[in-house]
Amino acid sequence: MSSTKNIWAELYSQIPKEVLDKILCRTELYDRIGPIELPLRIFFQEVQEPVKFILYYFGFYESGENYFLLTQKESLKFDNPIVRVSSNCNWAFDLRSMRCDCEWELEYAKKMVSEEPEQDGLIIFALDQHGKSIPGKIRGHALLYALGQIQKQDLVYGAYLKNGFDIDYRNYNEVCNILKSLNITKMRLLTNNPDKIKAFQQCGYEVTRLPIEKPYSRHDSEELGVKKIKLGHHLELGNFNRDDISIYDLDPNKVFNESGGVDE
Repeated sequence: MSSTKNIWAELYSQIPKEVLDKILCRTELYDRIGPIELPLRIFFQEVQEPVKFILYYFGFYESGENYFLLTQKESLKFDNPIVRVSSNCNWAFDLRSMRCDCEWELEYAKKMVSEEPEQDGLIIFALDQHGKSIPGKIRGHALLYALGQIQKQDLVYGAYLKNGFDIDYRNYNEVCNILKSLNITKMRLLTNNPDKIKAFQQCGYEVTRLPIEKPYSRHDSEELGVKKIKLGHHLELGNFNRDDISIYDLDPNKVFNESGGVDE
């Protein structure tokens, strides 16, 4: 038994078993706590009435990683659910940064799940996947942003390579374990990322992609432009102009060339 599991076992032992059994599920891999009812705002709604979601917390012992599962399905019995896997982003969720589309994507996912017939949808929020799970988590993400800006590198692709980081460190095995616990075998995955689709297919899931694309503005020129051109994400970007990226004091010829400007 891991030390993390032992520590929590001691804390749980102080709670009456008949109460704990209603909210805690312990496995060899994780603790699941819930259900927790949460009324959530959805920014796309004209009338800002909260929508009731149900939250479950998953805490994995070996990695120490933490996840939220959000759904409206009280039974947790899904057929072919809409699934959105959302990585944490302090810039967007805490500070409302316009430099990325993370907040928009999360709100859109909440809207899609809340409108799904038979409540066949869920969001898995990966609390520790800052900066595509860059080493150091929040500190590493802050370091990348500071380095990238002073080096005149884009913060999606160029800054990672320039400073010796992988483009993406995320591993979806724990997400797959969460989905497996729900007996999900197929999904409609809200994503533009072909690598994410491949990751879930390799875990044995039947995946149909649903697009999730923020309406383009020039503030998206770095995040969405680089994802489309350098990373091959499935994006339309009908009004995209490479020169828009100059609002971030970046050279479009440098950012969008074959090397991503890293060697210049």
